[in-house]
Amino acid sequence: MKHTDLYCDILVAGGGAAGVPTAIAAARNGAKVILCQDRSVLGGNASSEVRMHIVGADASGKRGKKLETEAREGGIIEEIRLETAVRNPQRSPSMLDLIYYEKCRENDNLTLLLNTVVTDAIADQGIIKQVIAERQSTEDIFTIKAAIFVDCTGDGRLGRKRAHLIFGDERVRKRIMKSSRMMKEIITGRVQAYCFKQEILVTLQNSRRQHGQENLQKKT
Repeated sequence: MKHTDLYCDILVAGGGAAGVPTAIAAARNGAKVILCQDRSVLGGNASSEVRMHIVGADASGKRGKKLETEAREGGIIEEIRLETAVRNPQRSPSMLDLIYYEKCRENDNLTLLLNTVVTDAIADQGIIKQVIAERQSTEDIFTIKAAIFVDCTGDGRLGRKRAHLIFGDERVRKRIMKSSRMMKEIITGRVQAYCFKQEILVTLQNSRRQHGQENLQKKT
């Protein structure tokens, strides 16, 4: 593994709908920023990998009254959503990945590390001083020192390593967001060997009945 020491003003862990605007805003204001994203694309749950689009304060048009009490995002999120509306009328998930990427690459103050996972943090009296990040695809290990560390991973991956971690509304509701799964049904003409839940088999049976395929034999 190749070891590299990096230095910046602000380290942002997580390149989703929180991390990307954070990194862009800091870079536009003159800070030297490193953004670590553990996937090959930006956007997190809003990326083409998960496809949970950015809802925003207006709840996709379900909150407020038009021209009266409209709830809208401001700043960089609104900038991204407006550009997406212009450049992506076909609503292609991959186009949002590209817009995120272009926004990050257009500023020389922002260094983007894709496929790079923050694996550890070194702290002094509860204050993070540096982090360790790994990119297995290129066999790189980065030691990153910064003045400010921002955890936008979505699960407190950086904060829980060494620093004090604060929960927000999740503690009140006593529940947190679970893993997201994208599922797609494909008619193959036969039962597949792997069905992790009985409900999936039932769904497949119903789908095949609708398509005139009544003879379905269950395989274990």
